[in-house]
Amino acid sequence: MEDALYIQLGEIRRIAKERYTKYHRRCRFEEIIQYLYEHDLLLPYSRKFKCAAHFLDAAEFNQHVGTQLVNASSVLSDIRRVFIREANMVPVEKDIFTTVHLPYIHAEMHSHDYFEINYVYSGSCTQEFDNESRQFHEGDLVIIAPNSPHRVCADGESLIICMNIRQSTFDRVFWQLFQGNDILSTFLSRTLYGKQTGNYLTFTIENSSEYQQLIQQIFDESTLIDDFSNNMSISLVNIFFGKLMREFGDTIHLFDVNKTRSFNNDFPIIIKYVHHNYATVSLSVLSQVFHYSEVYLSKMFKKNLDKNFASILQHLKLQHAKEYLEFTDCRIANIAQLVGYDSVDHLSRTFKKAFQVSPSKYRYEKQRSQS
Repeated sequence: MEDALYIQLGEIRRIAKERYTKYHRRCRFEEIIQYLYEHDLLLPYSRKFKCAAHFLDAAEFNQHVGTQLVNASSVLSDIRRVFIREANMVPVEKDIFTTVHLPYIHAEMHSHDYFEINYVYSGSCTQEFDNESRQFHEGDLVIIAPNSPHRVCADGESLIICMNIRQSTFDRVFWQLFQGNDILSTFLSRTLYGKQTGNYLTFTIENSSEYQQLIQQIFDESTLIDDFSNNMSISLVNIFFGKLMREFGDTIHLFDVNKTRSFNNDFPIIIKYVHHNYATVSLSVLSQVFHYSEVYLSKMFKKNLDKNFASILQHLKLQHAKEYLEFTDCRIANIAQLVGYDSVDHLSRTFKKAFQVSPSKYRYEKQRSQS
């Protein structure tokens, strides 16, 4: 085929549903493209994608995503792929490309060299990962690391949004979100960028209209092609991840193909507890709250964050002390008490050792630089 051929996602979805109703089996995506080609139903030109003019309800948005065009020629030229390179999924002018996992489609087990973020906008889906099969429901979000064999099957009339992000883009643009002072960020970065392969993280987030609106905007901007759409996509996904990190609840789950790590799913909750109670928490307190021995807890922090508990706690206290010094008029004695030090001297000694400057001088220099 010399000229590129195209088809709308909605047409693929319609054919998939018709064949499922008739034959009671899911068809492969490539099988439907081949059927459309043989019946001369592919388009010899690409229609310009139109963004939604306003916020859409779930049914309207489901119809809207169906207007996205698929380059059928690229699918026909590479019928069965078990490893997908980002060049085959993300358009050359894009850093992010958003599409959907269509219902009634049989998905092959595959992996790829980019990040995949799946969001259950409505309905449900089943994800197979290594030897695990798990169902996800409305509001669930899954971050799949590169080189992670998996497949996703959308149920019924479900709408599963799939954001594909180049690994270089994730590293360059979104990495800062995983390098914050929050020890949760450290944990997530080690999970997604660890030496082992085959990982995913899941969150259960509130499927509010605010998240839905962001998803709709990301879909449109990552599909649209103009001078601004790529930067808009990056900015919107940055906001999406930022909200996810800020509003993180006790909902994280990690799948780790390397079973020897014996990951403890309570650890993210323990992290959150420490983050919120850094001024008063201790290994003894954690032991009473979570019913693990202090020795086990200590090993858990070292294994997952590569730092001992005392250094993590000191880091949190000093970072909050810096914020109080920079953004409030609190006396240093009060700040010492607020962040969990038993005296001003204790705070001053620790602060100066860590930053080579006293708390009072740090405050003075910050105020002078801002004036």
